[in-house]
Order: sequence, then structure tokens, then C-alpha cells
Amino acid sequence: MSIHDRLWFFTVVSAAAIIASSGCLVPLVLLKIAIVTTVLQVIVLGAMLVPTGIAAVWLFRKLQLRYTRREAKAVAAAFLIFAPVALMIAIVVAEIPGGYAELLLGTRFAPVAAFASVPVVTALASYVPCLLVLVMTRRIMKTELMH
Repeated sequence: MSIHDRLWFFTVVSAAAIIASSGCLVPLVLLKIAIVTTVLQVIVLGAMLVPTGIAAVWLFRKLQLRYTRREAKAVAAAFLIFAPVALMIAIVVAEIPGGYAELLLGTRFAPVAAFASVPVVTALASYVPCLLVLVMTRRIMKTELMH
């Protein structure tokens, strides 16, 4: 896999992660702002899976431009599984850029830096599992062709 292919793959996975994280942040903000019942909390948390599913379908269609259907399907499935985990990691890690922004730029910029870092961290944390799944799928396909 060349550098150009890896860069394209990173760009596509990052775009899908931005789609998923941006769509998931809206329900999270609603949970934080509003005092909601338990039933509504379950509905909102379920609604967080919708943007991830949309991003996985988008990723699958984009990957089919350069990869086989099997490879694209495996990567999209890995994204669907690991993107929520990456989002949870990103929400926790977002406090770090927020703290630095508060120290350097003042209190007003802390939420902006924290909010902006969530899609970036989600993209980075989603890329590694997706790349590993792509490499493993290619090796499995190569092994199946040998037999």
C-alpha cells in the first residue's frame, strides 16, 4: 500500500469519523443541557447510533471506488464497531486541548478547543482499527487465493 493510498484511506476514514462525531455531539449536548427522563435518555443515546451508521454506509460506498466489496465491507464494519469507542475516547481526551486553550487564550476559548478536538481525536482513533482490518482482509484474501 503506497503512501498516496494510505493518505486517501486516512482522508476517507477521517471524513466518516467527522460525520459520525458531529452527528453524535448534538444528542450529547441535548443530554447535557436538558433534564430528561430515563426513557428520553435511552432514545437520545439510540439516536447517537444513527450518525455512525450513516457514516459507515458512506465509508463503504467511498471505499468501493478503490477496494473490493469485501475489503470495503470489512472496513465499514470495523468503523461501525470502533467509531463509538473512538468517540468516547475523544470526549475524555478533549479536556486536554480545552485546558491548554484556557491557559493560552483565556476561558472563552476552552469549550471551542475541546469541541473542535473531538472529531480530530475520533478520526485518529478510528483510522488505526480500520487500517488493521484492511490489511488483515487483504492477507486473508491472498491466503484464500493460494489454496
